[in-house]
Amino acid sequence: MRITLTLAAALALLASCSKNNNDETSARTGPNVTAASLSQQFTTGSSLVYARYTSNVAAIVPATGAGQTWNFSSLSGGINDTMRLVAAGNSTFPSATYAREQVVDFGVGGNTQPISIRTFYEVSANGWTELGRSLPAVTFNIPATATIAFNAQSNVYTPNRLPLTPPLPAYDGDSVTFTSALQESGTVTAPTFLPFPAPVSMKNTYTGSVKVVGSGSLQYPGSAAAVNAVLIRRTYTRTANFLLNNTTPDPALLGMLGIVDGQQTAVVAYDFYGQGTEGYLGSIYRENGTTLYAYFRK
Repeated sequence: MRITLTLAAALALLASCSKNNNDETSARTGPNVTAASLSQQFTTGSSLVYARYTSNVAAIVPATGAGQTWNFSSLSGGINDTMRLVAAGNSTFPSATYAREQVVDFGVGGNTQPISIRTFYEVSANGWTELGRSLPAVTFNIPATATIAFNAQSNVYTPNRLPLTPPLPAYDGDSVTFTSALQESGTVTAPTFLPFPAPVSMKNTYTGSVKVVGSGSLQYPGSAAAVNAVLIRRTYTRTANFLLNNTTPDPALLGMLGIVDGQQTAVVAYDFYGQGTEGYLGSIYRENGTTLYAYFRK
């Protein structure tokens, strides 16, 4: 009889533990961002149109917390920006979901020129992340100083990819910290300063965090009605380094190239996402304490 009672007690205890474990792993609820909504939005062949607003935005800082009302419908004078999404198709980024093709100003110091690049992204349970980018061959001629040539190349962020969201689905308070660096390399020829061509690199390092900080109702320019939205804040420092023969070159040479090595920029980006299937809605982007632009879908 004692054995029977002991066995019954053990079974009851086991059942109790099982119930508690189920309670602890119950599904989370509340406003959130899902991988499904972003995967549905960011598909190969899509052209997503957004508008960039730069007038009267310097002091805009979205409020955080639950139950917010964000109304940016009065913004005007936006310039359209089309996200052209193409197939990844690059062995350097085997996990990429898609790539964005765009023209950007690329260069060294004050010497830039427009080039077409592809930036590679992944949408998965790990989050929406930027993996790296590919560049075409490009050469910069700096009069009386140097010629800098970059071969066509593809480079990944190291040691970590650059996160745009926490792991998905992302709920209030979810966050991720990161340090991600992207380095692009070429060759510099400067007869006055160097006896022979030397390897040169531009390296940008991003250190910070991404966190879900709010939810509420979003009204953006041109929207017919408010959208239930989630707010994700990306806070990071971007450090720009210029390397010659894998070391920092003489400041006098950098000055002639218009470069300040180790220059840091404090970035805070507030990104809005739909709570349903709307995906990415737009952002408020700030550098060094000033909002540079608002960016919302059309």
